[in-house]
Amino acid sequence: MSARPWIPLALGVAALLGAAVPAQSDFVGDTITIVTTGTSAPAITITPDGTLHVGVSSSDAQRHFWREGSTWQSEIIATTSGGGSAAWVDFQNGPDGHLAFLRRGAGGHLILHRRGASTWDADTIPAPILPPQGPSYSIGVDPVTDDPVVSWITSSGALHRLWIARRTAGVWTIVQLDSSSAMGPPSVALSSTGQIRLAVIRPGTGLLYAEAESETGPFTWTVADSTASYGGILSGTSLALDPASGEPRIAYKSYPPHKYASRSGGLWTSQEIADWSTATPPCLDLDALGRPWIALMEIQPVLSGSFRSQQECGGISSKHPFVFHREDATGTESFAEMLSVRGRETYGHALATHGVQPHLVWRDSDAAGCLPAAIVHLEPVAPAAVVPGSLSAPALRLRPNPLRPGDALQIRLRADQDGPVALQLTDVAGRRVAHMEHDGAPGDRAINWSISALPAGWYRVHARQNGAVIGSAPLLLVD
Repeated sequence: MSARPWIPLALGVAALLGAAVPAQSDFVGDTITIVTTGTSAPAITITPDGTLHVGVSSSDAQRHFWREGSTWQSEIIATTSGGGSAAWVDFQNGPDGHLAFLRRGAGGHLILHRRGASTWDADTIPAPILPPQGPSYSIGVDPVTDDPVVSWITSSGALHRLWIARRTAGVWTIVQLDSSSAMGPPSVALSSTGQIRLAVIRPGTGLLYAEAESETGPFTWTVADSTASYGGILSGTSLALDPASGEPRIAYKSYPPHKYASRSGGLWTSQEIADWSTATPPCLDLDALGRPWIALMEIQPVLSGSFRSQQECGGISSKHPFVFHREDATGTESFAEMLSVRGRETYGHALATHGVQPHLVWRDSDAAGCLPAAIVHLEPVAPAAVVPGSLSAPALRLRPNPLRPGDALQIRLRADQDGPVALQLTDVAGRRVAHMEHDGAPGDRAINWSISALPAGWYRVHARQNGAVIGSAPLLLVD
């Protein structure tokens, strides 16, 4: 196979599709595949070895794309029978890199495809069918057992129901969690020990967060943001768990703003991402340092004779991809716009991170603004320099976290060079409150640090070697 170098978006995707280039020049893009009418929005996941995997569904087949070096490869997951087509897909991977591809099939049933070493299987979830349209389902994979967990919304008349299903040893356990006059699309994630976490917006209540006390429940519910308002099927949530603390982080579409909620020490805080009344639900992922990356699409009206012709393309709005980022993991620093692609008609977007680097995919339009044309991928020109070397796992991991008085902090650290590593503990104001040095050989190091009594609250551990930051992670001290 021949390698194809990635090209800056201004020369690659823009030349193919006639696009405006991103506002920032430090992103590059490539075209994954040319698509046809009936193709879904894409989904993306990244396996532990750093391989990008993108899934799409169309009226004739479900397809999997993955990148080897600089070349995209493809295979057919399954061919669609009975005229079924997925409007949305979700894509996750398990601890061994096993892929899970979830789609809506003919008649509204959810179909789960799993791939082990090389082949895909198919499993229809024996559950109530989905509503006719919208991103109303989500999938997670147990990091210990590799079991899939699926959550979705069904509607019957004026009643919406929230469901959760878990497959263990080939058998599905299905539970109805909630019912209401309306609910937004849910988002599901699993803790490091396989417990289910879930987020959803419900009218009159706001943003809800649920934690399972065992593999399938019971669930404990809390209100993460009582001010979050419901606005229909676009009131979606995107849930991620902090890689160090396991605490929940949620991006969600309220009305009008997009918001971000985080829990620390049992307390929820929220902040605004973008004050757009017309935009798609956000996609959230946390990088190896726990910093949030959020993608969403602003929706703007399109008039005949402007960006595209309603008569030719049949649309009434255009959607423009944006990526927002916040440098700190636990504080209240504002979100900054890292990427914007204006003046395009796009549909559906997905975001995933590996190490400290985000990857964005969406379904793009052609030069005339008509959909669809291609599935497009964007990434930064180079990853941030805070975690050098392999990006397959965080360079700094802390256990236990939260840390209680009398417990020693266990640090797993990856250093690319021999010699001393300086460890510093800073408070929320950035002041150094403790420090130590550890000498050793290159590779993984195990360090125990007995930290003197400090007030309860959030801190951050920084690791530096030869003047460069090689890792950073938040630490919660509790009484």
